[in-house]
Amino acid sequence: MSLLVDMKSLLTSVSSDIFLDDLPDTPDNCLAIYHAGGQDSKHQLGASKKAVHETPVFQVRIRNVSSATATTQAESIKDILDGLVNQTINSNDYKSIFMQGDINPLGKDDRNRINLTVNFIAKVKRS
Repeated sequence: MSLLVDMKSLLTSVSSDIFLDDLPDTPDNCLAIYHAGGQDSKHQLGASKKAVHETPVFQVRIRNVSSATATTQAESIKDILDGLVNQTINSNDYKSIFMQGDINPLGKDDRNRINLTVNFIAKVKRS
């Protein structure tokens, strides 16, 4: 399962500059998607040792020179991902994706760019 690649494919309407597990210094306006842990895998009693569902957590970081644009992008990301159920994304079977908390402001970096994060938890059927 490539969670970050799957989420990137859903967020291309928000930004064309999306990085995975990395946030380079340029460009100024971009998104980064990070693995952020997860919950225990779910196993089915009497089945093989292989997990039935995984529950990864991921974070989307928004960086932009405009606070208004960063906030609009964060809201768009919420609209796209929060409450998504029963979707196949790049051959992976997502049972649900829900936001954890709300938009988290990180303030400005040393180049005066606003940084926000939004955290999500996914439930994915393991193939």
